[in-house]
Amino acid sequence: MSWPPSSPYFFPPHLYWASGPAPPTRRFSPPAANCRCRPEPPVPLCLPRPVTTGRFRPEPRTKIMGGFAMSRSIATAWAQREFYLLRPRECQFELQPGRDDFTVGDIITVKVEPYGAKFKKIGEVEEELEWMIVTQSTPFDGNTGMDLRLIPQFQEGSREEYARELLAKEGFSEADYEFKTVLY
Repeated sequence: MSWPPSSPYFFPPHLYWASGPAPPTRRFSPPAANCRCRPEPPVPLCLPRPVTTGRFRPEPRTKIMGGFAMSRSIATAWAQREFYLLRPRECQFELQPGRDDFTVGDIITVKVEPYGAKFKKIGEVEEELEWMIVTQSTPFDGNTGMDLRLIPQFQEGSREEYARELLAKEGFSEADYEFKTVLY
């Protein structure tokens, strides 16, 4: 290829405006206040929250669950013991309640699923959250703040016997967990 190229479409950078004045530029000016072409203000990405008067608004709950509830610290300690057995030493770290709740749930779910149970977090506010080995559940039409006497209570059965055996095998005493029925 020889210099300058013979193509009619090639303009060397130093010759862009060498043959005359620079092309005119357009300046942006915002439209006048009475102009109809003025853009509308942007639509917010989320709707504003309704103003509440401090009254409690019940949220619907569609099922009740029964099983063994335990505190976050007990569940985290159980998951930590299993975590040390499952992971190589260089991949281990200290589990903390709240921060590592997904890891705690995943680890203990592996332990309770062979027994036909699930492991879920229960509670309405962060300070009251607990973990539950869910052995029974059924649909229910309820809401938060409901009178506890209106919620049907599950009775312990054969699934709970298996769960108690698992908890005893894992080294828990009966003071570490309790059987209860909760809205979910």
